[in-house]
Amino acid sequence: MPDRRTTIELLAPAGSYETFLAVLAAGADAVYLGGGRFGARAYADNLTEKEILSAVDEAHIHGKRVYLTVNTLVKEQELSELYAFLLPFYRQGLDAVIVQDIGALAFVAREFPGLAIHASTQMTVTGSEGAMYVKSLGADRVVTAREMSLAEIKRMHERVDIEIETFVHGALCYCYSGQCLLSSMIGGRSGNRGRCAQPCRLPYEAYDRNRQRVETPGKYLLSTKDLCGIADIPALAESGVNSLKIEGRMKQTAYAAGVVEVYRRNVDRYLALLAEAEERGEGEQALSYAAARYEVPAEDRKRLLALGNRSGFTDRYYFQRNGADMITFGTPSHERNPKEAEGEAHASCRGESKEKIKGILTLQKDAPVRMEVRCGACVVRREGAMVQSAKTQPLSRKKVEECIQKTGNTPFLFEELVVSMDADAFLPVQALNALRRDALQALADALAGAYRRDEKSAAGRADRERQVCAKTEEECLIASVEERCQLAEALEHASLTDIYLDSSLYARRELPGRLLEDVGDVRRRGKRAYYILPAVFRAHTADFYRGLAEELRGAKLDGMVAKSYDAAAFVRETF
Repeated sequence: MPDRRTTIELLAPAGSYETFLAVLAAGADAVYLGGGRFGARAYADNLTEKEILSAVDEAHIHGKRVYLTVNTLVKEQELSELYAFLLPFYRQGLDAVIVQDIGALAFVAREFPGLAIHASTQMTVTGSEGAMYVKSLGADRVVTAREMSLAEIKRMHERVDIEIETFVHGALCYCYSGQCLLSSMIGGRSGNRGRCAQPCRLPYEAYDRNRQRVETPGKYLLSTKDLCGIADIPALAESGVNSLKIEGRMKQTAYAAGVVEVYRRNVDRYLALLAEAEERGEGEQALSYAAARYEVPAEDRKRLLALGNRSGFTDRYYFQRNGADMITFGTPSHERNPKEAEGEAHASCRGESKEKIKGILTLQKDAPVRMEVRCGACVVRREGAMVQSAKTQPLSRKKVEECIQKTGNTPFLFEELVVSMDADAFLPVQALNALRRDALQALADALAGAYRRDEKSAAGRADRERQVCAKTEEECLIASVEERCQLAEALEHASLTDIYLDSSLYARRELPGRLLEDVGDVRRRGKRAYYILPAVFRAHTADFYRGLAEELRGAKLDGMVAKSYDAAAFVRETF
């Protein structure tokens, strides 16, 4: 398998079909987009089913990829709808789905064999344990939590053989993606169902523990600056990231295409340095050689700022933890310089992406006109009307070449055209046009058709009979305890059968001693005791609990409660 540090995918957002075409032309290797259902950007324009089917074909003609977002929580009764939603895209050759819901992940893996699954950043995978866990469920790629450092990502790369995708540009959340409930609590709009109201962009006041107001540089205390990792491409590559993801499915076309264009230029610059290092025989030092010589031109930094930013940019999570310099404090409008951005716009961002092709046209009297067109390894051949002897004016080679090379709104452009024709051959121009259209359409169909799947590839109908887990007849009443005063009350209630002891009850120095005491108290009251692991389970958290594994086993807990996939994987591995 190729070294993931030297193969970099540039992944672009598209909230509309117009944006999809623009980012493809600007140089994206892959595009992620959403449909009418199951996407985390319910308020984006999104694409219709017809547009997504066209996007899949268009991308494949150009050797690019399309990923569909299915990155919301999915209800049990919605699974049959999810099957119907995905089936036409699966048959068309969709490259991957981006999934948040663990049930949806298992469902897609079972029902749509061969369709790649990417574990969304909404899954909050923050370490190698979580990456290994989602891989065991069928994920081919993990989209890392935006809060991970490059050191943590590198550790994941070294321990788990899974593709790694990381956000490199665009908006940051104030909370871990997938864990924020602020929009639900304030406005009743769930971010985990694609309807985040972005309350973090609203003004707030800060108060200390004594409820005294704290003076702050501004009122927008939760509004983070935008991420910009343009200068960190070598470090991202060295950490094992093989897909650089640009945020922005709700952004305008000019922004998305402009950002892609700048990153395309700089990714290519870095890859060229790697190729140069290989030619020089740098071997294992190739990454260091390229990193030392990589530099982002000032005009590219200026261009990104002009396209849009929130009080400047940050790349803080890559190298250190959060801090005040990541917050806008001022009004979090998406600052941009429209005049400068428009003046700097590259023609490719607004134009079409064309694939270079080679063609051979043969006009031999008393035989059908024949045309062969080739794009890479794909070759198609077509025949047209019978070639006649010219009665008055024979066809000129120049006229034939001009006619055939009119590729118009097709995705192709002739790089080379060889015309072989008899001197007195004649064919109506309409016949040449018809043959050209037929051949180019056949080439497009062949390129896109190579990705098609037949319906039989799908595992079966989603509404088929499913196994239902056996239900226990035992009734239980559970209390989750997060404060000391709650524990005392819970112990007194005879109706409670289980008590969940939250990790927030214990200072690190108190574990496992204080926990052991509490478990003893719970048991003496005839109840079961469980320990709730932290909701966010980073690598250093896993290391801490791994060091206490023997003592925790000695506490003889009835079980542990995991709030993240990293925590669940850790418990499976350790206990």
